[in-house]
Amino acid sequence: MFVFAMMILSPEKLLSQNPIPSFNVPIIIDPTVFEEVPQSFNTLYNLLSPFPLSTKNSGEKKLVLIVTDRDLSVSSWVEIEVYSLDGAVVYGPFTVNEGVLFEMILSTSLTWGVRIIDASEGSMVDVWFD
Repeated sequence: MFVFAMMILSPEKLLSQNPIPSFNVPIIIDPTVFEEVPQSFNTLYNLLSPFPLSTKNSGEKKLVLIVTDRDLSVSSWVEIEVYSLDGAVVYGPFTVNEGVLFEMILSTSLTWGVRIIDASEGSMVDVWFD
């Protein structure tokens, strides 16, 4: 039973999954994944969030990602891939540095995710649609 538990909990299988939108998420496991949540959650989130979601329905939405770090003496970075949840589209990898706003226009006809494939120590990420 111990061997079975170790196989299930092996480091290669660890994954940190978060919804989009997410804020102040520490990147401690590679990969860390952010995936778009159902529209009903987005409606509730829009009422409560300091970063409201856009109500535009133009066939496009803007993905926004910001990298932060609590250590002022170090500049953080993350390496990301943006992908459709059906697996048909993958963009990247992109390197996003602390203090630089990453924005990408995406189609509303697909649901999207962001995969952090590498990150500097202490990195934290905010991800949402504008």
